[in-house]
Amino acid sequence: MFDVAVVPGRVMEGNVEMFCKQRLFGGFLAVAMLVAGTAGSAKEGREHTEAERDAAASTYYGCLEEQARALDDGISSAEVIGKAIAGMCEAEGLALAETFGPFRSKRSKRMFLEMQDERALETATTVVLKLRAS
Repeated sequence: MFDVAVVPGRVMEGNVEMFCKQRLFGGFLAVAMLVAGTAGSAKEGREHTEAERDAAASTYYGCLEEQARALDDGISSAEVIGKAIAGMCEAEGLALAETFGPFRSKRSKRMFLEMQDERALETATTVVLKLRAS
């Protein structure tokens, strides 16, 4: 099924769920590469499999979808609903972030989580749009 995703400054056609995952993973991977080079003694955490990453992503998106279904009145803008739900799945988002470890240090982990927070609104808004289009 093809949908349209509106991202600030862009309109994307195609599978919105795949678009969300690609944007989320792309951002995570970019930050992971950035923080991998930061100074630190011992790595924190363990390596995770792709299956674990996919399961954590499904849980995170499932939470966002559940919150969007509960809060979306169909009148408010998708961005307003996205703002409302972006922080409602924090535990699931943290669990997803953990699958991109191990991190070289607490500092690198903090940098990674800050980048994830910056992307949360865009991700949540896209989930709202996906649900509205389905």
